[in-house]
Amino acid sequence: MKFQPFVLERTLEDHTSSVNALAFAPTGDYLASGSNDGTLIIWDPVTGLMKNCITFRNPILSLAWDPRHLKCLYIGCEDGTLALLDNSEVRDIVPSHKIA
Repeated sequence: MKFQPFVLERTLEDHTSSVNALAFAPTGDYLASGSNDGTLIIWDPVTGLMKNCITFRNPILSLAWDPRHLKCLYIGCEDGTLALLDNSEVRDIVPSHKIA
């Protein structure tokens, strides 16, 4: 019998380029994915349904949920943009860069 440590549950296919970052919300209610195509997608990890999609001008390289503010997600982009998604509203933290 071949050892299989993981069983594929589902494939999330709405990005058009490679995914660079994944982050589960501290509550486990959401999964965020960021891609080379500049899309940030918030998923329901149980159903695999897309909850929200936001497009940035540049590739997304990093994602981190704030453990104290459970609906806050920090997004880092290739051009140096640092943005905050707070209750589905995006705010620039580094003001010299614009969000698409």
